[in-house]
Amino acid sequence: MAQKTHSSDWDRLFNPNAPRRRGPIALFITVSLVICFLGVVMLGSGFGANKYGEYIEARALTATPLWKEYYAQQTATAQAQQVTPVAQAPAETRANVVNGGNLRSEPRIAPETIVGQVAPGEVLVLLENRTVDNSVWHRVRVVEPKGGLSAGTEGWINETLLK
Repeated sequence: MAQKTHSSDWDRLFNPNAPRRRGPIALFITVSLVICFLGVVMLGSGFGANKYGEYIEARALTATPLWKEYYAQQTATAQAQQVTPVAQAPAETRANVVNGGNLRSEPRIAPETIVGQVAPGEVLVLLENRTVDNSVWHRVRVVEPKGGLSAGTEGWINETLLK
């Protein structure tokens, strides 16, 4: 026996082979799920964009751009090439430290070159003189220490600290 079609089922009336539609509750659930999914996607993308912005900002504060590293290397190379040695100081030329300062491993100012500190009143023997960027540096040996350095310690000191 053939199944009777309901008069409110328009799809069945006009297309007998069409599948039966789901009711309004199923439609409500489907729309609700789609809205929830879109909301989660929107919130997630906002959160991700915020975290990415924080990451970029933190990286910008701590990272050194490649061009700065390149020019720093070029500048260091150029400064090293500008070093012009001056004639050796006469043997056993002594100097007194007037202003306390740093004894360095190289004739340049950089944190990694500090060997120790010289104190006012220390006696040093001048071993070599060098002019670097219009500044005279002396390679010295500590003879009479007054600070934390021991006798015989060698390094470079700027002439502004000596008398």
